[in-house]
Amino acid sequence: MTDLDAKDLRIVEQLLADSGVSNRDLARSIGIAESSTLERVRRLRRDGVILGQHASIDLAALGAHLEVMVLIRLTNNARESVEQLRDHLLAQPEVRAVFLVSGEFDFLVHAAVRDSDHLRRLELDRVTSRPEVDGVRTLLIFEHRSNHELPIPR
Repeated sequence: MTDLDAKDLRIVEQLLADSGVSNRDLARSIGIAESSTLERVRRLRRDGVILGQHASIDLAALGAHLEVMVLIRLTNNARESVEQLRDHLLAQPEVRAVFLVSGEFDFLVHAAVRDSDHLRRLELDRVTSRPEVDGVRTLLIFEHRSNHELPIPR
């Protein structure tokens, strides 16, 4: 893991706020040469600090008018069961994120669907029908906002 200096942290901050910022604008905002910025971003990617860059999309504009959190309890916590279900869930186009968690449930799944019928089909046909699944609970998401600040104060 790379030791991050103040300039690296500013690069990460800027990319969290706008992953589409140009290298030129990134360099200007930090006050270093474009070539230095480019090399720093490459190093941050190579070292696994920057895992990817993504656009924030209005899912409703694409027809996904309903977002949910699905809590899933497994029949057992064997590694094979956990990994098989995780991989199956991530292969579903409606699934936005999968979290392996502790507590009463084993997975927390963020999904986006067209409507309640679409949600019902997703859960019945591709989640609860799995042999690893013991039970589910579904929570409707009324509003979703993200924090794009660094999680650890500098």
